[in-house]
Amino acid sequence: MHPRELICDAVVANLTNRTSAGTRVEAFRIDTYQDSELPAIAVYTQDEQVDPNSSSTAPRKLTRNVKAEIAATVAHSDAFPAWRAMNAIAEEIEAVMDVDRFLGGTAAGSVLESTEISFPTPSADPLLGIIVLTYSVTYQTTPATGTLDDFLRAGTTTKFAGARDDNAPTDVISVRETP
Repeated sequence: MHPRELICDAVVANLTNRTSAGTRVEAFRIDTYQDSELPAIAVYTQDEQVDPNSSSTAPRKLTRNVKAEIAATVAHSDAFPAWRAMNAIAEEIEAVMDVDRFLGGTAAGSVLESTEISFPTPSADPLLGIIVLTYSVTYQTTPATGTLDDFLRAGTTTKFAGARDDNAPTDVISVRETP
C-alpha cells in the first residue's frame, strides 16, 4: 500500500468517533451526502512535492510533502447555523490532528496549512456548508527493491583494444562486486 493511502487511513482512524461526525469519516468519498448522513468528513490527498535535495541522499530517501485535505460537510439548522457547525467541527478536527502530528507513525510530521469555507448551493434546503482543512504532511520513502538483492557498490576494470598488458587479453571488460 502506498504511503499516501496509509496517511489517509491514519487520519480516518484518528478522526473516527472523535468529532461530531462520529463514524461518518471516510477516505476518498466523492458521492454527495444525504441529510441524515451529516455531519460527515471525507479525507483525501492532493498535490505532492518531492524535496529536490532527496536526490543526493545515499541510500536514496525521498522526502515528500503531500497535501492531506479533510473536508467536513454540515447541514444548517435554526438551532445550529451552518457557519457555527463548520467552525465547531473544524475545532474538533484540529484538536484531534494536534494530538497525533505523526499520524500513527505514517508521517514525519503534519501541520495545518489552510482552511477553506464554502456553501456549494446557497439555495439548498437545508443549506450545506463545507469546510476543508488542508494539512501539509511530510513523509519519506525509499526505493522498493522487491525481490532484487541489495546492491551496495561495484568496482569496474576496463581494458581497451591495443592496451599494453602482456598478461591479459584485449577487449575485456570485467565487473566485480565490492562489499
